[in-house]
Order: sequence, then C-alpha cells, then structure tokens
Amino acid sequence: MVFARFGFRAAKATLAGVCNTDYRIGFGVVVQYMSGTTSMNLVERFRVSSVRGWEPVRPMSIEPARIAVALRKALEFYHGTIEDLARESIRLLGVNETDRRALEIVLGEGKSTTPGMLAERLGLTAAGATVMLNRLEKQGYIARSLDPTDRRRVIVVATDLAARRMQELISPLVDEGYQMMLSWFDPAELEMIAGFLTRAGELQRTHRQQLRNMDPYPRH
Repeated sequence: MVFARFGFRAAKATLAGVCNTDYRIGFGVVVQYMSGTTSMNLVERFRVSSVRGWEPVRPMSIEPARIAVALRKALEFYHGTIEDLARESIRLLGVNETDRRALEIVLGEGKSTTPGMLAERLGLTAAGATVMLNRLEKQGYIARSLDPTDRRRVIVVATDLAARRMQELISPLVDEGYQMMLSWFDPAELEMIAGFLTRAGELQRTHRQQLRNMDPYPRH
C-alpha cells in the first residue's frame, strides 16, 4: 500500500487533528472509496482491540469472497491514485522518485537524518546515497553538516526551500481531507481506518524486506 508514498504526512496531520491519534500513514482515495455502502460494511465488520489489534466481528454479514473483491478494488484504486500523485510531485519538484522519497524521509524525521539511514531505508549503497544527496544539495533541497556531538558523523538536513515546497503541495490535501474526515466519519471509525492502514503498511514493509533479500531476475 505504500502508505505515506505520496507521503507528505497528510493523513498523520488529518487524523491527529480529528481523533488525537498520531499515525504516519498514507491518505488517499481509499478513504473516499470506503465511504461507499459496500466498503463501509467492511469497516463495520472490524473492531479495535488495544491488546490484539484488529479482529473480525462474527458472524459475518457479508460473504468473505464479496468482501475480498471490494477490498482488492479499493486498494487497487488507492495504489493508482497514490502513484499519480507521486508522479505529479516529482514533476513539480524536479526530482526523481528516489530523491522525492528521500525528501519525505528527511522531513518526516524532524528535518534531519543521516546518509546511512537514508541508504538503508531506500535500499541504496553508500555510494548511491552520496550521489543522490549531491543531486538534492545542488537543487537546494538538503544541506549536510558534521554532527556537533560527533564530528565523524554527517547530518542531512532539509532546507527551508524543501519544507516550503512540500508544504505548498500538501496543504490543500490536508485541509480538504480534514473537512472530509470530520463530515464522513466519527472518531471511532477514524481510529478503525487508521488501524487498518497502519497494519497494512506494516505488512507491506515486511514484504519489502523479503523482496530486498531476493536476487534480481536474470536479464535476457
């Protein structure tokens, strides 16, 4: 689900304001899709447990096969819109996909991180991360400096230019999303949606690591 893929922490800001929950998740059309009758039934079939996470409520009022189809379509729709948003952000920022994701990570970490952490998150070598940071620094999006507490350590910081441009891109989505969430869902429903998206994101992160451990397919 690549939650936070278009990123910009839109859902985090929206949900935190509505139900006092600090979830770093993606915000997209999946929420709008889930407002329909079929998918809202799906949401109503789950409850939040502080101990065990999400649990299905039984007996099921909708056949599992029908629910699976509705969920698959919702997620496919979500994936498509997130990819479309990412492409537009890449075009506007003048970066490639890896650079855009790096900016998201730096801003999401409180505007600073390290080259090693970026390399690990993005699946890059140390040399690859350096080349990427050189590009972003040349565009004025990041700056590098030595850690004042450990001069052997380099800190990567997002510039005011990067923060301002990202904010310009995210603000309309956050503002519209906040109003939509308030008008369509109550706090309990928002918490269920956040729980689902968070757990789905955790699943995808696990799968990503499994893919990283695989060898590439042979080239013909």
